[in-house]
Amino acid sequence: NIAQTFRHTSPHMAHREVPQVLAWGEANRARALEQMGLIDRHLADGRPFICGDSFSIADITGGVSLDFARVPRIAILPELVHLMRWHAALLARPSWAA
Repeated sequence: NIAQTFRHTSPHMAHREVPQVLAWGEANRARALEQMGLIDRHLADGRPFICGDSFSIADITGGVSLDFARVPRIAILPELVHLMRWHAALLARPSWAA
């Protein structure tokens, strides 16, 4: 959803996404926010990782997705406190900053 938002709303992608469909980009922006809410609810029990008991590819994929979300200006909504907690912990990892 984040990538489709970028591809269909960014002027920089107009030459690659022909035709750009702004409505599709905005629909995917809404879907991305819905998915963030889903992950927030999943993390609501305080779990430190998206899947299982340790850091995994699910956390890496989620983190990369959230990092890329700033390009099409999709921010984590302030009410998604569990997702924000998880993301802050991810950003604090030395390996993430490398």
